[in-house]
Amino acid sequence: MFNTTKQTKMKSDLIEQIEVKHEDRLIGYANKYKVRISYQKRSGVFEYTDSVANTNEGKEPEIKDVLYCLVMDYTSASETFQDFCDEFGYDNDSIKSLNVFKACQKNSEKMKRIFGPVLNALHKEYEGY
Repeated sequence: MFNTTKQTKMKSDLIEQIEVKHEDRLIGYANKYKVRISYQKRSGVFEYTDSVANTNEGKEPEIKDVLYCLVMDYTSASETFQDFCDEFGYDNDSIKSLNVFKACQKNSEKMKRIFGPVLNALHKEYEGY
């Protein structure tokens, strides 16, 4: 099987540590990174927020986790805003939700530019991840 992940490079730089809340309750802190993803001669810069667990354990982001999130952004960007909100539990009457949706669309465009025709193969690599 063609393995796009093995041919992809990543460099990450810590930006900041952010609060992670659920229903206005603090559940922990997570590291936010600027990551550069490179495939062949194309690259792009993305923001990536790691998990609370990885932050607590002092782990650096792994390329497979970052790519998984970006592939999910790519997939989500093809949905309507309403479907996006329904699937991920966002309020469809919220500017914040709309901004998250637009960020997914922006990431999707970058992913298309970086991976081009192999993006679907990359998507298949992360099915069931």
